[in-house]
Amino acid sequence: MSVYEGLTDSQQFACRVIADHARSTAFAIADGILPGNEGRNYVLRKIMRRAIYHGREHLGLNELFFYKVCDFVVGKMSGAYPELETQRDFIGKMVRVEEERFGNTVTVGLGKLNELGISASTPKDDDLFLSIGKLYDTFGTPRDLIRVYLEEKGLEFEEDDFNDRFDTALQELQSQGDIGKTERKSQPSPIYAEILEKVGTNKFHGYDTTHLTDAKVIAILDGDTQIDSLDTGSQGSVVLDQTPFYAEAGGQVGDVGKLIGTDASATVADTYSPVRGLLFTR
Repeated sequence: MSVYEGLTDSQQFACRVIADHARSTAFAIADGILPGNEGRNYVLRKIMRRAIYHGREHLGLNELFFYKVCDFVVGKMSGAYPELETQRDFIGKMVRVEEERFGNTVTVGLGKLNELGISASTPKDDDLFLSIGKLYDTFGTPRDLIRVYLEEKGLEFEEDDFNDRFDTALQELQSQGDIGKTERKSQPSPIYAEILEKVGTNKFHGYDTTHLTDAKVIAILDGDTQIDSLDTGSQGSVVLDQTPFYAEAGGQVGDVGKLIGTDASATVADTYSPVRGLLFTR
């Protein structure tokens, strides 16, 4: 009996998803399509993230794996499609960057989703959408990951219905002023312009790497007030002179991850850009 035959049904399904999506990903990137926020670029990002989710959730693949599967696809199919071999290094680089970025999001997002205790018997009502909307807006849990998670728990929705109800919940949360982060994004403070004038734009390296070893903190904010440090357990916003964290636009979520220094570390739950040329991690 093969290893595949010894897996559970959900594990076999995860393997099929990963194999199919790795093939689509390799060919799409070879054709010049990169993961993004709109159109076919967003379709590519969604299928990559779905494959990564299934690998982590059902196969225990908590380390980077998807870029290796895509490289295996290139090796198997480059004989018939030589353009894959030509683009091998580029494909591997783009997949790894996206996988590292999304891997941090999955770790935080799945933990927060599990805390909600969602099951097949959970009512598909407004309270559910308010709960998941808070995860999206506060912790950056991606909408497509949330929907996949709900489907895994037996709660399925038509795509348009899900998106409409999700957007309605976000609008309600924002109108209530419950999410400080949302208010800060929609009403830029003069302090942002002052920081930008003082230190200039921070350099973005997110297309090349998800890890920097020589970034420096140039500003720390508590709300709209600039401070010298953050205490243990407190929250705030940090500006780095250079950053791999990507602040996505158009309703998408910003990157999450870690800031690790010599004597302290902090969890990044969101990345946003309140003024052009300045990226904040929160």
